Amino acid sequence: MPTSLRTNLSAISQSPKQSPSCLAHSLLHKKGFDPVDQMNRYCNWQYHGYLSSAGECFDIGATVASALNRYIQTKDSFAGSDNPAYTTAAIVGQLAGAYYGVSAIPHTWLSQLSMRAEIEELALGLFSHRYHPA
Repeated sequence: MPTSLRTNLSAISQSPKQSPSCLAHSLLHKKGFDPVDQMNRYCNWQYHGYLSSAGECFDIGATVASALNRYIQTKDSFAGSDNPAYTTAAIVGQLAGAYYGVSAIPHTWLSQLSMRAEIEELALGLFSHRYHPA
């Protein structure tokens, strides 16, 4: 994956309210990685509340908003964030999650997780697709 796209998607992945669902829905629907579909889903979240637990976009950070606005202006899904620190933080967080797994998340956090059933269903769908492709 090109560095600029990885930076752009990593910046977006720091906004936990939408990105796992947008990313999972895109991967399952497209049966793989499609950067344009993912960016369109993130933009739909920002402007229309797509997959938001609140029905609208909230708590969007400046880096995420900037990445999405750059995509809307240029239609270039490979236009990335200009802050490599965000990419590093996002990658470390993703690696920690992969290493420790869901069992390391405190039960009190999981019990308050909005849209938990959908998130778990998407995770199982991704796992099944990855290890048992059609």
